[in-house]
Amino acid sequence: MLKRWLCVLVLLAGCAAEYPKTGPRTIVWHIEDPVTIQYLWDQMNPENPIFIDGFANWGGEYCHIWTPELTEETLYIFLHELRHCVDGHFHDD
Repeated sequence: MLKRWLCVLVLLAGCAAEYPKTGPRTIVWHIEDPVTIQYLWDQMNPENPIFIDGFANWGGEYCHIWTPELTEETLYIFLHELRHCVDGHFHDD
């Protein structure tokens, strides 16, 4: 449990960091169960309480991707989050 809270604190510190526009990117891929992924999202984004399957955020020089275990069905989640690491925010709001 302490490990998870430390991860949350590290990620919260990097949530406002903007992704680098050029240069190499370091990806950290966290594979968690869907309940943990939703819990981390809710803790990091209390102003945006939506259901998610995965998410990505920049923490310092690392882009963290949070997804469930990779299967044929969840591959699109990983690729979607990887795009956030490369392009930043691309959703239509």
